[in-house]
Parts: sequence; structure tokens; C-alpha cells
Amino acid sequence: MTPLLARTKVSVWNGKKSPRPSSYCPFHFSLATMNMLLSFVLVCCVLHAVSCLFVPTRMRNSVVNLEEPNEFCDEGPPGRYCLEDLSGWHDCHVEQGEMVDTIYYCPSNTRCACFYGPPCPGSLENPCQPFRLPPPIQPKFTAAYSAREILCSPMGCNTFTYYGGEMQSLVENKKRDDVHKGDFRSTFILPGNGSGYMEYEVLWKNEDCQKKEIKDFPETSIPSYFSYNGHVKLDSILCDQWIWKTGGHNIGQPTTFTAYYMYNKTYPDKRYREFGGANGIEYVPLLLQMDSNSGPVGKTSIRLNITITEFLPRVVNETLFEVPSFCLP
Repeated sequence: MTPLLARTKVSVWNGKKSPRPSSYCPFHFSLATMNMLLSFVLVCCVLHAVSCLFVPTRMRNSVVNLEEPNEFCDEGPPGRYCLEDLSGWHDCHVEQGEMVDTIYYCPSNTRCACFYGPPCPGSLENPCQPFRLPPPIQPKFTAAYSAREILCSPMGCNTFTYYGGEMQSLVENKKRDDVHKGDFRSTFILPGNGSGYMEYEVLWKNEDCQKKEIKDFPETSIPSYFSYNGHVKLDSILCDQWIWKTGGHNIGQPTTFTAYYMYNKTYPDKRYREFGGANGIEYVPLLLQMDSNSGPVGKTSIRLNITITEFLPRVVNETLFEVPSFCLP
């Protein structure tokens, strides 16, 4: 994701100059070739205390951008928009015929609730809201999935289907992604000799192996900036929906919508015991949905649904983390 704000600008916060947050790290999926792609506050009995807690920082300490007019606000209509890291929001408004950007920072334990790109709705009195972090995905798991991808352009739409699987162990920091999409490919992530990791891209048919060092382990998880969006029923299964949106600051910008659907699954006793798990109910992913639209210039869109057909928490087959012999020196 190319950051809309390429330069660091200076704001005044509590009387001190501080750099504005730099570009926000985009979310990272990791299912197959992508890395998978998993209350509101107090009762109003103390209204004054609550109102003091959730008012934006500007109402107590001004946070005013020193460059006017502002590049971010010039890219779209007036409104309230989250900063990239959700630590506050832009108030884009017109003063004396020029667009001006006033930045508000959120109090602790709150963040901007309008995602990155879309304007905050007028019904939301204060963009800074308490938030709930997404649930962690099991540190060890084995999963299988099927995927359906629809690509549309002015020439028409094409549909692709494929399937694959993933194993992850955060105990040993190992990972394997398999995808069957015309051919059979696998990606292995294993601890390296130093502080990083080795990534192996394997094309089994040709016994081809490409390897490189990477710095960070691409953990499969629901990114922390996703927001809880209530319950959604998929077929007969009641799921929690966790969502993220980008773009839409103006009508020409690309937009994305991503959602994880999680639910409580009861595992059959005998089969789960055979895989080494425990009996009971587990909170697991059911579906990953990704929609993107290039906007009126590119006129293309992609819709991808990844359905988790099997998810076994705490279960991995360690031998399947071994890279094939043609990858070894």
C-alpha cells in the first residue's frame, strides 16, 4: 500500500513539536501464496467523566498542522479521516477559501474508528472510540481451504478456483503454505542460521527451489487494526466479523474491504483425539473475504473468498516442515 503521505510533517502536541506518524504498515495475509488471507465503555451514569475521557485531544491540547493547505486534505472533500496508524484523525475543512488540516490525537485506550481512507460518518460524534483487539489464532494449527477469485474489467469477468493448505507453529517459528492452482507450489518459512528466516519457494513439478532470507516471520493472524463488526450468519453458522477498509478518500481512489469470519466450532471427540488435540469448542476461522476496486481509472475489481474447509488447532505434522532434498545444498 503506497502511503498517501510521503513526507513527514510537523504538528504541535502539548506545546512540543513532534513528527507525524509515518506510513502505516499494511496488513499481511498468509494463506497459501498470500499470508492468510483471524464494549463500548461505561454506562452513562457518570456522564461528565465519560465525556472527559473520550473527547479528542484537541479539546484540551491543540494539534494543528503547520503546513496549510495540506496535501492529504487536498486529495479529497472536507471531512474527518483517520491517520494511517489510527492514533488520531484529520479534520479537513475550508478556511478563507483554502483547505486546512487540523489533526486531533486520540486519548489512551482509544483509536480512530473510521479505518484508513473512508470519511468518518456524520453520525459518529467522536472518531476516537474504545476498541477491541482481534482474537489470536492458535499458535499451532493445520488448515485446508478452497478459494474462489473473480476478476472483472471492462472486457468482462473471469472466475478462478483453487485450493491449498497451511501449517504454522509459532513455537518453532515454522510455516508451510501449499497451493494447487494449475500446478502444485509450496512455500516454507524456517528459522535461519542467524536472527532471520529462510523462505523456500518450491515448484514440485520441475523440482525448482528458490530461496532467500527474510527478516520477519509472516505470522498468520488477524491484524491488530481490524475492527469488530458484530455477528454475521453464513449459511447456518453464526460468526464474528472482523473488518478493515482502505481508500475512498475521493471517488478516484482504489478501495479495499477485507473481512475475517470467526466462529465457535465443536470438534468430534474421536477424530480430534486422533490428531492430538483436546476435546471441546475452539474459536476458529471460517472465511476470509477480500474485495478490491481500482476505481474509475483502472475499472477493475477483484473479489476473493477463501473458505476454511478444515482447521485443526494445536496440530502439526513436523515432518511436513522439511524442505525437499533438491532445495538442500
